[in-house]
Amino acid sequence: MDAENWHARLASGHWFSHLPADLQRSLLAAARLRSLTAGQALFKRGDPPCGLYAVLEGAVRISAVNAQGKEAVLSLVETPYWFGEICLFDNLPRTHDALAMGPCTLLQVPQASMLDILAKQPAYWRDVALLMSHKLRLSLINIEQMSLMPASRAWPIGC
Repeated sequence: MDAENWHARLASGHWFSHLPADLQRSLLAAARLRSLTAGQALFKRGDPPCGLYAVLEGAVRISAVNAQGKEAVLSLVETPYWFGEICLFDNLPRTHDALAMGPCTLLQVPQASMLDILAKQPAYWRDVALLMSHKLRLSLINIEQMSLMPASRAWPIGC
C-alpha cells in the first residue's frame, strides 16, 4: 500500500478529511508503515511517547489491566481512526495498552516527527486538539450513560 492509497483510506475518516491539505501531506510524508500480528502489542502502559497512529487495516484494542489481572477494554480503534495524541500534549508515558486484535496495518508518525511538524506550524496544534477533544466528548457521553444505568447493570458484581 502506498501513500496515495493511505490518503484515500484515511480521507474517509472525519478528522483527517477536515485537516488542512498541507497537514495531511506532512503527516503522510513523516509516516511509516507498521504491521502487527494478532495479539502483538503496539505499546504498553508506561512506555514512552512514540507518536501518533492511524489504523489502515484491522483493529487495535485499547485497554488496561488492573492489579488483579482484570482487563478493562476502553475502545476498539478501527480504520481510518487516529490515536495516541495525548502523549503529544503532555509527553508522559502511555496510559494504556494497545494490542492488535488480528493482523493489523498502521501508520505511525513518530513523536519527534509530529513535534517537528507542530513546531513549524503551531496552528496545527488546534487540529490535533480537535482529535483529542472529540474523544473526550465521547468519553463524557459514555460516563453519563453508565451513570444513568441501573446499578445492577452499570457495575459488575463484586466491585
